Amino acid sequence: MTARTHRRTLLIAGLLIGLGAVALPTAPPAEAAAGFPIPLPGGDIFGDVRQRSTGLPLGKGVHVTLSVKGVEIATSTTNDSGQFAFEGLRPGRYTLSTPGGRRTVSIGSFSAFVTLFVK
Repeated sequence: MTARTHRRTLLIAGLLIGLGAVALPTAPPAEAAAGFPIPLPGGDIFGDVRQRSTGLPLGKGVHVTLSVKGVEIATSTTNDSGQFAFEGLRPGRYTLSTPGGRRTVSIGSFSAFVTLFVK
């Protein structure tokens, strides 16, 4: 440590001691620095459930289960158009299941649209 660095260190230490508890400024969160919200990584899975033989949507009331490694984490029910949604998911591999249909999908920082065909 040079004499100049030593004097600077003593000066800073003396100021901190003289002021008591001092809150040193921290870097602002990335959101504040960017000026807009930064989305968290992850995505959504949107889809519909269709009859395999006709390709037509099944309609309202079909239960869709979302699972990871065999563990159910969420359920959804289709709307009048046979559509379902799982939103705010972390990146990963998910299995979608309905009575008579099953499909695996991987997502990252994006959304996926999936069609489940059932017998």
